[in-house]
Amino acid sequence: MAIERLLILGHKAFKFSLIALFAISSALDVTAAISLNRELMIPLGLFVGVALADFLKESSQDFYQSMIKDENNGTQLWGVGLFFVLLKLVSLCFNVQGRLLLSLTGDGGLMQVLWLMKEMQQTQTADGWESVPQTPMSTYPDD
Repeated sequence: MAIERLLILGHKAFKFSLIALFAISSALDVTAAISLNRELMIPLGLFVGVALADFLKESSQDFYQSMIKDENNGTQLWGVGLFFVLLKLVSLCFNVQGRLLLSLTGDGGLMQVLWLMKEMQQTQTADGWESVPQTPMSTYPDD
């Protein structure tokens, strides 16, 4: 039971550290765009990223519809999120303007993937599904 709790805690810590890393990276990208007087790239990159994330999600659902029997899109969303992380890493190889636009596109895509995962988790908990079993914090009776 202790190992199960440690795994649950590790999963939550990993999830929140990735979200914190995404927030810091996004703030740095926005700050770089403002300091380079390229403020119009911010909404453009975010819009392209959100639209591309929706397109990739829908096309992966259509492509894998025959292979996937249930409606669990978690693995598809992880794949789309990994694509945008790789896009942010590839953006480091380009010059300043290309780097900024690709990085902001990656931010928009990751933002959309996080939003879709949040919605998926809310629908699963509303339907009575629970992805992580909830266990009581203490198994010892109160003295």
